[in-house]
Amino acid sequence: NTDFQVEKSSLNYSIDSLEQANNRKLYILNNFEKLVLNELQNNFPHQALLTQFDIGRGNESSKVIDFAVIMPSCIVIIEAKGYTGKIIAQKEPRNNAWICQKDNQNIRINACWGVNPYRQLKVYIDSFLQVLRNANLTSLNHLPIYGVVVFPQGIQIAPEIRKGVGSYHRVTTLNKLSETIETLNANASSKNRSRISYQLVLEVLHGKRDCSAA
Repeated sequence: NTDFQVEKSSLNYSIDSLEQANNRKLYILNNFEKLVLNELQNNFPHQALLTQFDIGRGNESSKVIDFAVIMPSCIVIIEAKGYTGKIIAQKEPRNNAWICQKDNQNIRINACWGVNPYRQLKVYIDSFLQVLRNANLTSLNHLPIYGVVVFPQGIQIAPEIRKGVGSYHRVTTLNKLSETIETLNANASSKNRSRISYQLVLEVLHGKRDCSAA
């Protein structure tokens, strides 16, 4: 069985670690992820927060999302990358590797799925959308899901990366993370004024919703 350690503070849900039944791998927050978690808990104490959540289903491989914040008008999926230095892309940023330049070295930024963090987030978002669609709930059909790649404060992010990942993705630093999430929620609210139920989303994600009865 998959064991979840769930911490609930007000409406703030945090899954601090997750053990996969198929490979018994334990996911534990690294130091930068702990900083991101602290930032989210301090700034969004009344929103549902998932940490190290596996969005994979059935026979799929694990797709462990670092963080997902269920805002009133959207969901924001966050991928934390603790690289320091200057972040650039090899040519076009959506389909090519991202590089961290530091101390005269070029370090390729790791991505569990795809060639770069943008592609990794896109896989997670597509899987998240599929889970919600499978629930057959009209209220979730047009729910916006955004992806944010967050790096430590003080690094340089090349303009071609910031501007080249499309309207549903952002690349930012930790000190700008909360502002970025608030802006995305405001954008979603201006396009769709219906507010979502975090309880409903959590029920669907945890398989507690009887979709056939919806």
